[in-house]
Amino acid sequence: MSSSERRERIKSALAEAVLGQLSVRSIAKKWGIKSSTLHYNQTHNVSPTKSNQYLTHTEEEIVIKDCLTASKRGFPFNRKYVENAIMAVIREKECPKITQTNRSRRMPLQDLTNTQLL
Repeated sequence: MSSSERRERIKSALAEAVLGQLSVRSIAKKWGIKSSTLHYNQTHNVSPTKSNQYLTHTEEEIVIKDCLTASKRGFPFNRKYVENAIMAVIREKECPKITQTNRSRRMPLQDLTNTQLL
């Protein structure tokens, strides 16, 4: 069973569980999923269609390029550096006007590869 099929089954089972006509165990058996999975999704308000991915593929590429550029310039990056790079991309996604005006005062990330160190 593919992950999209599984999500659809969980979604349908949750919709049926909201009606309250059958027990969680019987609904889980009917839809072919574990009752613990259905119970967890029901009690924690988990949306089976919601992804845990925060960045798009393009945004991930920006973070990777930024980290590699910093490494080439002699700044070893650690977990905190990567987290800050990710948060910068997320902030730019949420508030593009604010970050664009702030970025105009600094060099863009793409131009860092062409700069020379003193």
